[in-house]
Amino acid sequence: MKAKKIVALILAVVLLAAVAVPAFAEAKQKTYLCLGDSIAAGVGLTAQGVSIDWSQPLEAQNVVIGYDYSRTPNSYHDIVANAKNYNLIQYSRSAIRACDIRTMLDGQVYTQKKSEEPYNSWLNKPGEYYASAEVMAGMKGYIQKADVITIQAGANDVFTQNIVYLLSKSDLMDSLSDISLTMTWKQIGNLLKQVKDVADLFEEAVRIWAENYKVILQRIYEINPKAKVLCVGQYNFTEHVFLDEDMQENLGILLAKVAREMNLILCGLTSRYQNAVYVNVSDAEIYNMTVAEFGEIDLETVSYKIHPTARGHVQIADRILDKLATDTDIKIKLTDVASVKEVDVGFRTDVMYSYDKTTGILTVPYARDNANLISFVATHQNGDVYNMAYVLDFANNGYVPTKLIDLKVEDAELTQT
Repeated sequence: MKAKKIVALILAVVLLAAVAVPAFAEAKQKTYLCLGDSIAAGVGLTAQGVSIDWSQPLEAQNVVIGYDYSRTPNSYHDIVANAKNYNLIQYSRSAIRACDIRTMLDGQVYTQKKSEEPYNSWLNKPGEYYASAEVMAGMKGYIQKADVITIQAGANDVFTQNIVYLLSKSDLMDSLSDISLTMTWKQIGNLLKQVKDVADLFEEAVRIWAENYKVILQRIYEINPKAKVLCVGQYNFTEHVFLDEDMQENLGILLAKVAREMNLILCGLTSRYQNAVYVNVSDAEIYNMTVAEFGEIDLETVSYKIHPTARGHVQIADRILDKLATDTDIKIKLTDVASVKEVDVGFRTDVMYSYDKTTGILTVPYARDNANLISFVATHQNGDVYNMAYVLDFANNGYVPTKLIDLKVEDAELTQT
């Protein structure tokens, strides 16, 4: 049995001694899957990709409704796909909840039973407003194909479903199908004061959403362990809407607490995976919804105004692109290496990687929170075993993938053990 030989090779990519060769003659176009709800689908924009003009009738502007899985110009999925030259699969749809995505992925139904029926009656009408697992049957195949996945789901689970439920419990909404119903913010405030379990209602919704989201990430990485998943957070769509002078809290404060909790949960869930990140979009611009503008509100108007403006979509896209700026594959060319194992990046030992013996290329997905030291155990074709480490070069806070590290292990000084 050959003696085990260990060598630590600390190399900087920028060193002239490192031999750089092109990785591929032409890089394979990556596939981007956009999963989520109406925000991800581009609702809030017109079909021409501009913000809605509230001085004009909605029906005259060809506004995006978000039920046909189409690509919306200047939405964040469109901006990201164009900026990165991704092949886009737009699979977001209005009314989708995290529980719907979870059901499609593992067949389990876990919803907030108390508030579900009014929501389904209003937004999940068969045919026109149908957001079931049947409609989403192609998702597993798309996940398998995707290199990059964004997920934006939770607003409907927590906010929309429970607001519709609260309205259904009042005399303000005689018919849940009447989306043109108008009311005042003070009436909504009085309604919330009458409902004693509002806090418990939202708390339960967040708990169920978090469990469903956890399962979604688990199932995605079972289907495609190498996918880069970006979990887009929540924003507070009622930040400036006060209910009435008598209430100690305004609607924005009430729901801001919920949004913050959801974002903290996303931070925790993504930290469990090497190749998943949370995207903070809490400051995305949405339409003005202050009481100064609305003494009386129209539910149809509000249903669009809670979505991002064209500028808001640019802001969300910028946050996503910022996360993707340094997220690329690290490729190391090894000569005469039979196998690679125990790949670590920084202090992480759960790193996904692949090694192609034919090309001799070790591929490791890089994530922003990784340290710049990568180490692994390489077995030479002659049976010698090496502990190898590399220091990656960084520019603009990111790994520069323009060159392929090319190292012949036999050129290194060996230490006999």
